[in-house]
Amino acid sequence: MYEMLRKLEPPVGFGQNCPYRLAYKKLIRMNMPLDSAGTVHFTTTLFALVRESLGIKMAPAEFMDIKDAELRETIKTLWPVQAKRSLDLLLPPDSGKLKLFYIIGLCE
Repeated sequence: MYEMLRKLEPPVGFGQNCPYRLAYKKLIRMNMPLDSAGTVHFTTTLFALVRESLGIKMAPAEFMDIKDAELRETIKTLWPVQAKRSLDLLLPPDSGKLKLFYIIGLCE
């Protein structure tokens, strides 16, 4: 995942000139949970990249849970039918954060 994002130029990826620490920081902020096969879903990744690049409901780490909840409510309001089907795919619940921190920690 990290290598792919460094190969893609902004606004979709990080670009080759992005420092390693900044790239890892962005990956952690994106909160993309891994499934049982150790992969991430395309829709989750794309939504997280757009959110990070455009700064949609982003805040310092201690306030991200609040911003995530606000964004979930906004999505439910704007797209009530789609939200029922795909809200957890667009904006994963909190359960994936610790696993991602663990994986990123192993990579460093």
